[in-house]
Amino acid sequence: MRTLKKRNQKVWFCEVTQVLEGLNNKNIYSEPVLYKVGVSPTAGDIAMYGNGLELTYDRYIHWYDMKNIPKEGTMVFVDVVPEIGEDGQLVTEEVPVLKPDGTQRLDVDGNPITTVKTLTEPDYLIDRVYQTQRGSVARLMLKRVSDAK
Repeated sequence: MRTLKKRNQKVWFCEVTQVLEGLNNKNIYSEPVLYKVGVSPTAGDIAMYGNGLELTYDRYIHWYDMKNIPKEGTMVFVDVVPEIGEDGQLVTEEVPVLKPDGTQRLDVDGNPITTVKTLTEPDYLIDRVYQTQRGSVARLMLKRVSDAK
């Protein structure tokens, strides 16, 4: 059964490739692709629990476009347009580090301490794609990015 159009959310998909730069891996994001799809409010349905499947994902998407199925490992941004720079990196900004009372922290020389913050973090990662040989629906299993690391 297909979902109602009014329940569809704006979802951006970005494929990630890792490039070795010195000793560190650098994530390069592709141009974001927008789809309007229905994202489940929870992880799964009761039938999966009854069959003994252990759910290791947070949400899922039913995918009906069988010609353009996103790959596993693709980053998913829900309801937020990803800000990606010309170099393929997520756009960042420097923000001050604050004390609990709201004043800015200073180092020993009296200079303000700042940290780098990403403007738009990806919400989910496509953990697994389930599809059948001849079916017309695939299921994209989403895992929260903070849990995937």
